[in-house]
Amino acid sequence: MIRRFFRYPLRALDSVIDRLMAVIGAVACSQAPGFISHYLQRLGGHVTEARLNVASWQAIADDTTGGSLRELMSLYQSSGATEVVAAGRKCAADIDRLHHLQEAFTRIIDAPVWRRAFDFVRHAESEIAYETLESYVPNVPVDIEGLVYAACGLLIGFGLYQGAKGSIRLAAAGIAIRRLEKRKTAKGEDYASRESDDVGGVEQAEPERAADRDIEGGGGGDGEAGKLPDGDA
Repeated sequence: MIRRFFRYPLRALDSVIDRLMAVIGAVACSQAPGFISHYLQRLGGHVTEARLNVASWQAIADDTTGGSLRELMSLYQSSGATEVVAAGRKCAADIDRLHHLQEAFTRIIDAPVWRRAFDFVRHAESEIAYETLESYVPNVPVDIEGLVYAACGLLIGFGLYQGAKGSIRLAAAGIAIRRLEKRKTAKGEDYASRESDDVGGVEQAEPERAADRDIEGGGGGDGEAGKLPDGDA
């Protein structure tokens, strides 16, 4: 009776949570194209800044090493002055950063729609992504890309909830099976204990019965022996 009483409210709650998770997944994933677009804008600004830094080093290389940045870095690093060596390291770091940011920008912006989110996760700069998140304002997607991501998010949210619910059911079934096995084991041990007690009682009663029969047989023989002299008399 209690199960029937709670069955329908639980079903209604399950349906509400099911749809809520699907909506949350759709809304969250629909923001991905807009967020990636804002991230690319910030990333482009960092690429421009890195290009300006490298351009300043290139100007120095044009005046000293015939335009070779590699020779300029070697010249700085071979110097005995600490400040010059530090400048060479700064030059190498700026060049590496420019190449890294340019590659990430190209990989993300040239990726197809279905793969752009994965490339973003692989090549995103955490610092730039955090800056983008701080200033990002959610919007309602109206393009095909946003709708595709929303549909994927709907399926992801629905699948996550169904997977979590299935895992809970499996865990509950496993607990119930273990409890049932424990009960069966306990009943088996109790039954074996009772059987052992019964067998022990029977084995203990047999000698007592045999002793009673011996006593009765001995008493009967003495009576007959006592009657013989009277007959002779």
